[in-house]
Order: sequence, then structure tokens, then C-alpha cells
Amino acid sequence: MAVLLHLASGARHHLWMEHLVGRSRRCALRLDDGLVSSKHALLRWVDEQWVLRDLGSRNGTFLESQALRPGEQRALRVGDVIAFGRRDDPWRLDSDDPPVPMATPEDGGAPVFADSELLTLPDCDAPALVVLRDGEGRWIKERGDEVAPAVDQELVAIAGRVWRLHLPTSVDITAAPELVATIDAIAVRFVVSRDEEEVRVVVRWGAREHDLGVYAHHYTLLTLARLRIRDQVERGLPRDAQG
Repeated sequence: MAVLLHLASGARHHLWMEHLVGRSRRCALRLDDGLVSSKHALLRWVDEQWVLRDLGSRNGTFLESQALRPGEQRALRVGDVIAFGRRDDPWRLDSDDPPVPMATPEDGGAPVFADSELLTLPDCDAPALVVLRDGEGRWIKERGDEVAPAVDQELVAIAGRVWRLHLPTSVDITAAPELVATIDAIAVRFVVSRDEEEVRVVVRWGAREHDLGVYAHHYTLLTLARLRIRDQVERGLPRDAQG
């Protein structure tokens, strides 16, 4: 995904699909500088490229040291240098990759990024919440047996921690239908040691695979999968009654 590099500090900032810059608490990139307006500028992913727009800031938005007119929008390229309110505190666009699904903790800390549009929280080792696209390309979130719509900027609570979802909505970055990770399209493969002490889970959809590693709780999933197969093959139970 796209990255802004602060040249003075070396701080790296990942860009959401619509990235507001300014002093306001609502800004994705919050700058504590009196020369920066409350809502100073906007970085957006539009037509497969990143663009920069000045939001009528008092002290200007600068691209390659040139001031943008109030409301002006300019396309960006990797290596472009941007400044907000002052030319002597620049940022550089180090990557112009498309935005990816991600979640940021409201209390600070490192964001969690999706792997092939599959976002697992709090992490892929012990996922309590999974965010993915359904068969029609809409974002959904799954928590156990519960499935509900997921929306960009939504707050979700997991194990006492609150996360904000950042979900791309542009049709330009929608996954191809055959690669959408829906429940019906996903296959789960269990790799079990002879003594069943180690269970590895591999999730596959389309030509993609995601190795979830070896963990103790995978044995519980294996047990449930075996019960589901037994109910389906031996007992002939309907799908919602299996397992």
C-alpha cells in the first residue's frame, strides 16, 4: 500500500483510500503545527492513482515546492515531495500502491493489514474477527457464526481493544469474482502429524493460499470439521445442522 515518508524523522505513514491531513482529531495524518489548518489537504485513490488536493488551507499545500491553488487537485508519482503549511517540513511519497484493507487500533500501535483481501483481527494466529468480501464484492465481517456487513471507518471491539476498519470501496480495486474469499469459495486444508500433536491449517481460495501455521486451537477446528463430515456423510443431516 502507499506510504508517505517524513523526511525529517523517517516516520512512515500508510495511506488509506481517503486520507485527510490536518490538525483535527478526525484527520488520518494529524500534524500538530500552527501553520497547518484543521482540515488542510486530502490524499485520495482515484482512477488507479493517488491525487493530492488542497482544502483551502491558510498556509498552502506544496507539491515539489510549488503551492497548489485552493481546491486544486494534482496527481502524484513515487518520489514526489509534499509539504503542508511550510516547505521546510516535507514528506515524500515512497510507494504509490493501491490501498489495501487494514485496521488501526484506536489506542495507538501498529496497524494490521489484510492478506489477499482477508483481514484477521487481532491477528492471523488467533483470529476473533475476519473481514472479507462476499460473493457480490461487499465487505462483511464474521465473528464466530455471526455474519454482518462491514463498512469503511467502522469501529469494532475485540478483547477489550477497539479497532477502526479501513476498507477500500473503489471498483478499481475490487477483487476478481473468482478470487473473492467468500465462505463458499474457501477451502480449508488440515495438515496433521501422525500423533495428532501438531495441526497446521492452510486456507485456500482460487489459486491463493494462506498458511495459518501450527497452533493448539487448530485441533479444535479439526475436531469440528470431522464432526461436520460425519454428520454430512454418515447421518445425512442438512448443512445448518452439521458439526
